[in-house]
Amino acid sequence: MAATLTLPSVSRAGHPTILHFREPTTNGSAINAAGKANRQGDYLAWDDPLKDAKTGKRVGRVAGVCMLVDVKTQVYDCGPVTYILSGGTIFADGLLLGSGKPIPGPIIGGTGRYRDARGTITVTAVSPAITDHVIRLEG
Repeated sequence: MAATLTLPSVSRAGHPTILHFREPTTNGSAINAAGKANRQGDYLAWDDPLKDAKTGKRVGRVAGVCMLVDVKTQVYDCGPVTYILSGGTIFADGLLLGSGKPIPGPIIGGTGRYRDARGTITVTAVSPAITDHVIRLEG
């Protein structure tokens, strides 16, 4: 099964490059510590398709693992999260709120056309099945 990947929509405002994706949740698992949900040490693992937010065309995949580190505030530590795109990969790190509220996190590197990438990523839950990803690459 071959998938055709196209480049994502890129907008430029000065030097930053903005990549905007939507992730339909299709291949993820939640593993509960001690067999019970909402325990410190719970983790999420996934490998989902990425779609260009503007066109809806598939542009790559996003994969990662996040571990629940604060039960009360539903904070997960994620890292690295890997964005596999045409022409290279982008690696992100940081925290994710289980409530779906956005928290900016750092871009920590990349390969190919994204080699030495730096910037921020903001991930927001649009619905239980769709997550919005905005990557702002500096320079």
